[in-house]
Amino acid sequence: PGKAELDQAVQALLAEPTSSSCPDHCAALEAATLRSSTCHARLLEAGAARGLVGAMRAHAEDPELQATALRALQHLSAAATANGARRCAEAGACSAAVAAMEAHPG
Repeated sequence: PGKAELDQAVQALLAEPTSSSCPDHCAALEAATLRSSTCHARLLEAGAARGLVGAMRAHAEDPELQATALRALQHLSAAATANGARRCAEAGACSAAVAAMEAHPG
């Protein structure tokens, strides 16, 4: 996904976390953060961590979305130069991860 598509995905997650397109947006962010660390700071600044956590909370029953969002958050939290771990934690990623593991133990 390109910069514009990623920015759109973040904005969509922030604006409509209950949307049926959230899994696609989470997948786009996960794919981008896996392939390239150069986008981490920009995505964190745009609110990607908050958007991913919001999607996780809104789609708690969807184990695939939970796993995809957690992988994206894992990549974002590894962005040391962008304070990724702190920013993900402040967005609620820790409690979202615990909730996902409790809801989907397998």
